[in-house]
Amino acid sequence: IDEDIPLQFARCCYPIPGDPIIGIHQPGKGVVVHISDCETLQNYSASPEKWVDLSWKKNNELQIYSSTVNVIMLNKPGSLATLSIEVSKHDANISNFKITSRAADFFEIAVDLEVKGLTHLASIMASLHTKQCIHSVHRYVKQ
Repeated sequence: IDEDIPLQFARCCYPIPGDPIIGIHQPGKGVVVHISDCETLQNYSASPEKWVDLSWKKNNELQIYSSTVNVIMLNKPGSLATLSIEVSKHDANISNFKITSRAADFFEIAVDLEVKGLTHLASIMASLHTKQCIHSVHRYVKQ
């Protein structure tokens, strides 16, 4: 791809290094990068001329990328602190979070993480899975 064409990362699938990716050329926007199995790509199935084959550069570990995970955790004191501490232990940052559902025993949050790539994200998620107060962690997929 031409270095002068602007790239944007799709907000439907939040691609990060390590994900298989594809681009969609959008006039006025440049190329929008999606994970190759993103459901949004179905909207472009009749426009193959817009599709751009992409791959990650090898030295992209120096950049920070945004990824969102959905976390279901116990609704008890210290649960949010545990999440924050585990993310911090992996040299990552929480840039935003939103409680998406709440019950007496559990709550679900969408957490925006700043990560270096798919391996970094997977490491954080694996660590979170080991905590008793965290029921589940899944990468966000826009429905």
